[in-house]
Amino acid sequence: MKAGTLRMVVTGCRLLVFLLCVSASAGAETRFGGTAGLNWSTLRGDGPENANYNRALGFSVGLVGDIALSKDIYLSVEPMYVRRGTDISFDVGEDEPRDSLEARLDYVDCLVMVKVLPDNGATYVSSGLGIGFLTKATLKDTRGEEADAKNLFENIDLFVAFGVGFMIPARSSPVTVELRYQQSLLSISEPNPSVLNSDLVPRMRFSGFQLRVAVLFPRSN
Repeated sequence: MKAGTLRMVVTGCRLLVFLLCVSASAGAETRFGGTAGLNWSTLRGDGPENANYNRALGFSVGLVGDIALSKDIYLSVEPMYVRRGTDISFDVGEDEPRDSLEARLDYVDCLVMVKVLPDNGATYVSSGLGIGFLTKATLKDTRGEEADAKNLFENIDLFVAFGVGFMIPARSSPVTVELRYQQSLLSISEPNPSVLNSDLVPRMRFSGFQLRVAVLFPRSN
């Protein structure tokens, strides 16, 4: 992990710890834990000529801190490291083969979510905003050649997220399983044809689903 990436992760962790400490001193119930998951993402928007964006598998790992605003509502702060990606398939006029590019982008995300537990039950819904800081981007062509593509993309991604989850109750550390949809609000593209002769276009946004599991350690005051 590069020094800049590490600094952003540490900053996100410090923010999380600060908010938890403030809420704990105010007597609010807090929950702190770790989270990991898989995501299926793709680009949306203008597409290259005779080409399609296809979903690619990525991952996420990070921390989560929940602060009780009321009996049924929690404010969740989630710093995490996320890999997103997409496959770009170009139609060459035949059924097979298709020339393609693989784009893989690594972000440090910081999300602020609101979780609502209807009737204080085991299921919940969530929504919120997040900001992602691009730390690495690569493009790989059909010959397996990989190139740094960070200058093709904006350094910051602003996105909205919606989710539905289920809490598995446990005496000391409940587990949550959540399916979440995420959509960029701004174009992340900054085209530069010099990288692998890329035909990436000016307007495109990430979207996709995440399946996340979190283990929480409640603390009541």
